[in-house]
Amino acid sequence: MQSAEVEEAFPLGQSYNVREALMLYLKAIGVGVLVGLLSAVLWVVGILYWAKIYVFDVHLSVNSGPMLVVALVGFVVGFLWTVRRARATN
Repeated sequence: MQSAEVEEAFPLGQSYNVREALMLYLKAIGVGVLVGLLSAVLWVVGILYWAKIYVFDVHLSVNSGPMLVVALVGFVVGFLWTVRRARATN
């Protein structure tokens, strides 16, 4: 990296604590996992609800492909939300 890029990424005047950064990312991973699991559970509950209303075969709708995508999107949203919120307060 060039020195200008380093100064832009890490402005002079700010102190960086490795423990704080590590805890931030561990917390963000934890929140991301929880949001991912919650979104996958809500996905299954939503499908079961629709199956009850419109009477269709649930086995055809609940498969791992879309549920993994929903869980991954939930993880990314939870992770980014936590990191952005922590950076905004500093």
